[in-house]
Amino acid sequence: MRLLISDVDDVPFGTAMPLHTGVPGMLLDDEVFMLLCAALDDMLVPAVVALDCFSAYLDTALTPDDFLPWLGALVGSGPDRERIAGATSSYGERGTAAGLRALAAEAASVPIEAVSVDDPGGVTWSATARSATSRSGARADTSPAKIRIQVPVDAATPELTESVRMAIEPSRPVHCPIEVEVVTT
Repeated sequence: MRLLISDVDDVPFGTAMPLHTGVPGMLLDDEVFMLLCAALDDMLVPAVVALDCFSAYLDTALTPDDFLPWLGALVGSGPDRERIAGATSSYGERGTAAGLRALAAEAASVPIEAVSVDDPGGVTWSATARSATSRSGARADTSPAKIRIQVPVDAATPELTESVRMAIEPSRPVHCPIEVEVVTT
């Protein structure tokens, strides 16, 4: 756990760039001004140190434990060091059928081969808002993508279905509703 600078008896560092070094020479003789510069230096040290060390806060191997939830929320994963470190590699699969399969398999604790995704596919466009139609004039297929998970008989519960739904929700494509179906083997 990190301590506040005020909780440390002897701060092992000073300011990297004291304020009094950039003032005109006639102000260097003023005791009150020098005390003010020293007080401002002491006040700015924690902010300067935090900014100097910000790259260490972004490194999952070096970041403090209490900073992990924020870092995990920043990259869209949980507060686990390994998941945060691997989050960027999963960005290419996010929202794809393969990415949804992987998330569903992880949430259901089954092999990825036990998960299938039926993607309705199809994209339409129109120059007029809210009137996207296909070339034949029919409305686009709005059926949801279906995620089917094969689990052992004793593992098929409504809680499992809901946990899978919650796990894939952040990565779900916005335009595509999703149905989760748990089937037993």
